[in-house]
Amino acid sequence: MKRKEIAKTKKINLGCGPYKYEGFINIDMNPVWKPDMVLDVRKGLPFDNDSIDEIRAWHFIEHLDKDEIITFLAESFKKLKKGGKLDLLFPVGVTYDLDHKSFLDRRSFDQITGFGSEDSKDEYRFGPRIAFKIISEEKSRDKYCKMLRLILEVKK
Repeated sequence: MKRKEIAKTKKINLGCGPYKYEGFINIDMNPVWKPDMVLDVRKGLPFDNDSIDEIRAWHFIEHLDKDEIITFLAESFKKLKKGGKLDLLFPVGVTYDLDHKSFLDRRSFDQITGFGSEDSKDEYRFGPRIAFKIISEEKSRDKYCKMLRLILEVKK
């Protein structure tokens, strides 16, 4: 993707590995995959706040430890526009993969998606306010484990 196209694109694909998607800025920290941007996203995203429509992070979040996940969610919240989408796909529970640092399930996201009704005041906050609404939840299975895809919408 050319620099001019990157500037116009409002969708990013984090930790893309060999799976690059048309219309997305494909980002990975490993240059062997030849992503559009070589970047360790644990150090932040080089985009303006409230400028991104969608962040796709498939097979990514389980490679972060708990503190890195909280930092990633806060950074995603800042960079996504109001109503922007965070599209996560991850294995459910323990996978025994040596490079997985976190073991997640649907309940892992309760603290950022609020509790009770739409106007609930019980949203959990990690420092700055992080609030998402789950708009899609899809369970699947690959040949190794159960998978969960959550699409979260920014609540600002």
